[in-house]
Amino acid sequence: MLNPSPKLIYLQFSLSLFLFWACQNEVPQVKSKAEPNIKNVQKSSFAQQEWPLALHGFKEAYLALDTKPQIEEKVKLLQKFSSYWPVISPLLQLKKAEVYLSIGQWEKGHALAKALWDEKPHIEAAARYFIAQHAPKCRSLRESLNSTNLNQQSEAYLLAKLRLALHCDKQSQQTQAQKTLVTAFPKYFSAHHVKSLFKSESPAFILELAKSWEKKQAPEQAQKLLKGFRQSHRLSEKDEWTFKFEYERLQIERIRRDYLKSVKKLKPLTQSKSQGGRQARLLLAKALSKATRPRQAVKAYQELIREWRHSKEADQARFNLAFLYYEQGKYSLAIKGFAELTRHEGEQKNLKKYKGRAKKDRLSQNSEWYYAWCLYLKSPTKAGPFLEALIGEGLPLSSEGRRAAYWAAKAYSESKPERAAQLRKDLLAGSWGDWYSLLLRAQDPSLASADAPWPLMPPLSKAQFATQASLGAANQLSLQPKTFSLNASNQAQIETLVMQRQVAIILEQSFLVHALDQKLNQLIKDELKQDQSYSPWAIEAEQYKNLHRAMIAQDISRLRTLPKVDDHQWWRSVYPLAYQNFVQQASEAYKVSPELILSFIYKESAFAPRAISPAYAMGLMQLLEKTAIALHPDQDPPNLLDPKQNINLGTEYIAALSARYHDQVPLVAAAYNAGPQNLNTWLNKGQRKLDLFVEMIPFKEARGYVKKLSSIYCHYLFLYGQVSVNQCASQLPLTLNTQVKPGVDF
Repeated sequence: MLNPSPKLIYLQFSLSLFLFWACQNEVPQVKSKAEPNIKNVQKSSFAQQEWPLALHGFKEAYLALDTKPQIEEKVKLLQKFSSYWPVISPLLQLKKAEVYLSIGQWEKGHALAKALWDEKPHIEAAARYFIAQHAPKCRSLRESLNSTNLNQQSEAYLLAKLRLALHCDKQSQQTQAQKTLVTAFPKYFSAHHVKSLFKSESPAFILELAKSWEKKQAPEQAQKLLKGFRQSHRLSEKDEWTFKFEYERLQIERIRRDYLKSVKKLKPLTQSKSQGGRQARLLLAKALSKATRPRQAVKAYQELIREWRHSKEADQARFNLAFLYYEQGKYSLAIKGFAELTRHEGEQKNLKKYKGRAKKDRLSQNSEWYYAWCLYLKSPTKAGPFLEALIGEGLPLSSEGRRAAYWAAKAYSESKPERAAQLRKDLLAGSWGDWYSLLLRAQDPSLASADAPWPLMPPLSKAQFATQASLGAANQLSLQPKTFSLNASNQAQIETLVMQRQVAIILEQSFLVHALDQKLNQLIKDELKQDQSYSPWAIEAEQYKNLHRAMIAQDISRLRTLPKVDDHQWWRSVYPLAYQNFVQQASEAYKVSPELILSFIYKESAFAPRAISPAYAMGLMQLLEKTAIALHPDQDPPNLLDPKQNINLGTEYIAALSARYHDQVPLVAAAYNAGPQNLNTWLNKGQRKLDLFVEMIPFKEARGYVKKLSSIYCHYLFLYGQVSVNQCASQLPLTLNTQVKPGVDF
């Protein structure tokens, strides 16, 4: 007998679903035919390795039953599929339990969830959390949390413990549960918690907690904690000073607004005769600088240096003052200030000896770079030796060494052309597609004359966990996937995990998706230890992030050399065409190239659809909810953890930024990372040369972001866009259009 085609299977399955719905709506004439048809389709799908089609049909049927009156129909649908797919039955049973618990049918939901306590640890944990969330009695709540398989540091566990404490425990236990939760997850902290949770703590504990919240990107919560504790406690004079100082430091260095208010509050703190007074004066000068009061900032720095010449604060003041001069374009003054902090003190004759003259620390390292950089901006020919001294020894060069080599080559272009040519050659040999290599290619394509486009790689079809037939002759080079095979036990395990993950996504079981991702990640690592080739099943499982990071760790040196066609599978794993359908739809809708969309996804989340940053930027393109809402203020807040919605909104934002900045990718990247308002401030300084503009971005993170994003974009254009590396580099706007059009300002 001939096997039916996938299209026929899908049509048959869709018809059977229709018949099944008819049965549920009590149409007796079709009921007898519906159940066997669905059962046959399920068996046929597995026999033909077409279970993704069956999952798609299940998704459509499940989402169609989305209203409360259809709860029973939803439960029946889950029950029906449980009988056909034993491998995903625990997830469907878990969803049934959740449905019953959510509508108050405690007995049914509890019985279903408790029956899952003997399943795999991640299933057990989810079932216990559902019971803990809805349990009406303390006995059931306590029982649900009594398991060694629960992660006691997780947000879900701490929330469940808090519910237990609030309903079943004494006041002291309630306070401790709340305190544990807000200490670990500051987003749950509110001002009234200071008196209820932290009234008995010492000032030292509160200061340490505020610092830990700062590291978790929660400076506003840290400020509320400091302010609330100070207002509700009588502190010693020393502690009072420290709390006020830390509050203003967070304001200036982390929240970065209302600088003039901080100036007023810092002035009384500078009167201290201890080291704290010097720290307050240093912070005051920084606030004046940020508040565009440069004259007052210069005066404050100079007074601190004069009074405390040999202190650490004076050295930091020297650096900050020199950097302020640098930002103002006063390079002679900046050079003089940075020279005081360098080990060579600006003496060219001692450059070769300075490594042994004094201990190298972060301040001297930064000072040496800015000394050479300011010297270059004032007199490029004089800066060459100082820049070259920062390159380092041996290949490949570090990122700092490559930066120094690029600008040293520019400095030597007229005075030492042979040395400049050698430095350019080293840069191109050390990395084919990083920021500095792209700049060199754009400036002089003849430096890489043998450059050619990469052969076309067609879209990769999803693996079906069966050995794939070779698509080309054995002796013929092909960019298609290799023949794929797994041993029987691994194949069964992977198939089970992937199916469970797909169902968990449909059922919105985020906890389970995360747990299954961890298991699949470990399988990827184990597989790559044994077989160094590309892993098609990892694409089927949407393990893009885990796969490409494992491949890079396997051979990071391969990133530096121009790709070879023989290595196409490695490069395809490292720079995947992930979420291709969603990317293509967004590309067509907003007129943004798919390669650029993929570049932002790669840089922002490395293809992790449920990534959440400490600042609560979410999803593939790491969007803040306020940004998404600002794009469509008249609509309900989107689900930013949904790949399709996230890609659509992220692409819409990129398109809006592209319209403002004339499709200049480095500027779009700068605006995406640092915001249009900051970018507009930098553009107002009038620098139009791309390499100089990017190097002079004052935010280190934004500087690195622009360079990396531009490099990733070139990789995608080369691997998938049918352009050579030189053609990709030629798209860099070496001379910027600095005219900013009206548009998004968030």
